[in-house]
Amino acid sequence: MKTAVQEFTQLWNRILSEIKTQLNDDRIFNTFFSDTELSNVDNNTLYVIVNSRLAKQVLSSDYSEVISKVVENILESNYTVSFLLKDEVNKEIKVEENKPSYFNEFYIKKEMTFDNFVVGDSNREAHQASLIVSSLKPSKWNPNPLFLYSDSGLGKTHLLNSIGNRIKENNSLKNVVYITAAGFFAEYVKIATGNTAEQGLKEFFKNVDVLLIDDIQFFTGKKKSQEMFFDVFSEMIGNGKQVVITSDRHPNELKDIENRLVTRFAGGLPVSINPPDKGTSMEIAKMYISASGMDINRIDPEVFSFFAEKFSKNIRELKGAVNKLLFYTINIKKVDHISLSNAIEAVSDFLKANESNKKLSEIKIIDVVSNYYSLTPSQLTGNMRTSQIALARHIAMYLMRELLDISFDKIGESFGGKDHSTVMSACKNVEKGVKTNPSLESVIKELKEKLK
Repeated sequence: MKTAVQEFTQLWNRILSEIKTQLNDDRIFNTFFSDTELSNVDNNTLYVIVNSRLAKQVLSSDYSEVISKVVENILESNYTVSFLLKDEVNKEIKVEENKPSYFNEFYIKKEMTFDNFVVGDSNREAHQASLIVSSLKPSKWNPNPLFLYSDSGLGKTHLLNSIGNRIKENNSLKNVVYITAAGFFAEYVKIATGNTAEQGLKEFFKNVDVLLIDDIQFFTGKKKSQEMFFDVFSEMIGNGKQVVITSDRHPNELKDIENRLVTRFAGGLPVSINPPDKGTSMEIAKMYISASGMDINRIDPEVFSFFAEKFSKNIRELKGAVNKLLFYTINIKKVDHISLSNAIEAVSDFLKANESNKKLSEIKIIDVVSNYYSLTPSQLTGNMRTSQIALARHIAMYLMRELLDISFDKIGESFGGKDHSTVMSACKNVEKGVKTNPSLESVIKELKEKLK
């Protein structure tokens, strides 16, 4: 791992190389520049050690313009360059010993990169948007904030960390902060209890170049935290700082989140990630196997196809199944070549759990509501629009949203691919009716009892 000294040396050598080219005068460069050294970077200031008072004066006045332009070009940001003699370093670079620290438990996960993110049709748009954001290049079209949303376990956090890693790789001086919404809330609680100052947290974010915040839906119902985040978010966006957000649903589907936040999230670039198709799932499984050190040629191709069919809805679940396969065939039933029967035996408990979950999902709600209204499941999920069928269909949608807490898009898939606005409207109508219609309220309670 590079040390700060190594990073400063490499960065300053790049800057010096460009300055030498710009000057095209070896005598001047060797006299005033060659012995300089980057000592520290703090608050958008580069502190550079020089070898004499004359060098300090000449570089600060005669060559300040060319130095500033080269620094701005390489760092793609405005930095001040301060030239110091060695005995001035400790006086000029002040360390605030009592400065509060935040989010110490959060850090960018080095193992999550674009290189090991498997791209398929289900996540291609999110991957492309993440690459654009990670370049941090000025553009007429700037996806800010980038808002990635999907069900759990489909790669949002991986992309979030990939963005952070790529930015730090290209420019180690960029201040990139990765946090979760829960972590932000924890810091706000410290403010509310008097353990830290509100202004201190806001000052912290003024020095942040890129904010990566995971699981924004955690802010649901937390009004004061939302107010604090709105201030931070607005200032960062206003100052051209990049913000990337992940959520388990589209901005417009977030519950109990202030409208001014929702509209700003939606006004950036919301991009969904869908469950991977079979081919992508197979590639993900192969990647996990290879990363473990096992030769994928030891495994029958049918095994990858089987895993892709059974565990493609959630990448974390797919990874867990692969880990179980490795553990079982290495420690429990050692085999040189893993067949499909070996794989099925290894993950039998996963398969049973999946079958159990299916019984408690959308299918069960459709069956229970259909029976209650003396309809067939196909009538409920089809396009017939009689008043009774429409009401039953809306109730089924509402119950899926209420009991399973899944996205409107996913609910729509169970009803012939209806779009999220149609499902959202149906759920809102039932929710409103439950509050004003005692009869409908009674029906909902009865159906919930049947679904237990």
